[in-house]
Amino acid sequence: MIIGITGPIASGKDILLNIMLKNLNKKNISIIDADIEGKELVQIYWKDIEKMYNVNSKQELSKLVFSNIENLKNYNNYIHPKLSSILKKKLLKFAGNQKNSNCHKFNNQKLLILNCALLHLFKLEFLCNKIIFIDSSPELRLQRLINRNNLCEESAKNIIKLQMLVENYTSIKKIKINDKKYSIIENNAGLTDFETSITETLDKISKNL
Repeated sequence: MIIGITGPIASGKDILLNIMLKNLNKKNISIIDADIEGKELVQIYWKDIEKMYNVNSKQELSKLVFSNIENLKNYNNYIHPKLSSILKKKLLKFAGNQKNSNCHKFNNQKLLILNCALLHLFKLEFLCNKIIFIDSSPELRLQRLINRNNLCEESAKNIIKLQMLVENYTSIKKIKINDKKYSIIENNAGLTDFETSITETLDKISKNL
């Protein structure tokens, strides 16, 4: 079984993943994190990126990429096809290996969790059996991003704005609200409430398989 985790930046995807690992049998779980895969790609193609964007460090690259929408689009046009191709191949390989499995409850079978903010953009939804969409209020996400990445408010706002131009989560949420493949969790309260919502969601997914 493949479960996709998606949602806007600083909504709580990594926290969700950690809570899932705490609640499920870790021996049966594989994880693909799109952010980690993306960073590895940057490392592999760094010499080309360095020349293309005239930068000397990852920090300079990040600052340049998130300075405006054109820079972000140009960078995405370079890195996204490579990243989405890698993710798709890994999902297809896992799905192929699980094709003949007789297990139905995901606690008893091999489970792949894909943590991918751009799941919709990369057109990987069809490869997921279930998708958990995490959302939070813009105000909370802004504060979390400032604290997590040690950013000034202006920089954090710009990153959130640019990400929404790439992947319109508000629109996706409206479209997927009644999609049985999707479970939408609001992360606007404390960690205890968030963990309760995740546990309830995992129970529902298990019962509906």
